[in-house]
Amino acid sequence: GEPVSGEKQYDESFRSMINYDHSGTGSDFFITGAHMFTILNYSYPAYQVNSRNQTGSFVLKGGFTRHLTNNTNLKLAVENEFTSVESNNYKKDIERNITSLTLSAERKQGERFGAVLLLRETINNDEFLIPDFSAGFDFRFIREKNHFLKMNFTRNSKIPSLNDCYWFPGGNPDLKNEYAYTWEIGYKYDENIFQHIELTSEISFFDSWIRDMIQWHQGDSYYWTAENISRVNNSGIESMVSVKYAANNLKLNFNAGYSWIKAVSKDSLIMDKRLIYVPEHQVNGSFQVGYRALYSAWITEYTSKRFTATDNSNYLPAYSLNSIITGFKFNLKQNLFDLNFKIENIFDRRYEAIAGYPLPGRSFYIALLFQIIK
Repeated sequence: GEPVSGEKQYDESFRSMINYDHSGTGSDFFITGAHMFTILNYSYPAYQVNSRNQTGSFVLKGGFTRHLTNNTNLKLAVENEFTSVESNNYKKDIERNITSLTLSAERKQGERFGAVLLLRETINNDEFLIPDFSAGFDFRFIREKNHFLKMNFTRNSKIPSLNDCYWFPGGNPDLKNEYAYTWEIGYKYDENIFQHIELTSEISFFDSWIRDMIQWHQGDSYYWTAENISRVNNSGIESMVSVKYAANNLKLNFNAGYSWIKAVSKDSLIMDKRLIYVPEHQVNGSFQVGYRALYSAWITEYTSKRFTATDNSNYLPAYSLNSIITGFKFNLKQNLFDLNFKIENIFDRRYEAIAGYPLPGRSFYIALLFQIIK
């Protein structure tokens, strides 16, 4: 029902997509078109807020892959996204068109070496951005064993969203594009350790230097504002392990992941202070059981405390969530049906991802998924 404060939110969305793929002996290509339309109306009479927003996006994407040899592929992809926003939170209606051209090459040398190179050019309306790039390779360091060493170095950029620039109040039309240089090194292991049991594990170390990072934060007023943080260092460790068992009609699957992230500002005023809303520790895990068409899974996650002030004087406490899902899959005339029931936040924990905005307690969902198999 409606809260005592009179705060209300109404959401409506429509999404459609059509995709065509073609595979040949020497080349493949695809083309995808998508349309997304969203209405979001929010009112809060206590603060005289009546927000009405309508967003439409059209995306057209096509790609071509040329198999130069059995071990070398060349890929070309073009994407265009047109977005229009009508909102009483903007001083005027806004339109934006972003086009990107991506060229990549993949090379395998025997069973031990692999390399990928990527170059992307982005056009924001009529502005050509500095190209992004990525270079990576993997090396199998034990013959006929799935022990892989992986390394990559990338430059990625991020264009401010329309809300970042034009939301009133708080938006900043003078925001700069965010960009980052990142290196990463990792190890991956994937083997059948016993009959019917497969073990996969992976760990990676990364370090990223971000320039002009776009961040919203709560200022002295009641509303949030968008600003660039000139320098940010983001480093850490990400790891995962997966154990799968399959025999007869029984399947067991255990997954666990852990990440440690140190995201700190290098601006002089808040030197070495942790970024707001970036948890230092995150843990997730799941255990799934499947027998023939039936399946059930327990899912758990933990998020450590997150600072809410740039000087790290305030924070949101850590929280853990547990969910369960059970269902069954069946085929009907070569089409796949999946009917399931899910309970999220089983123990009805009270928590916030953003200060002042409590998230749902225990929630129940029923879903029917239908997949046409050609």
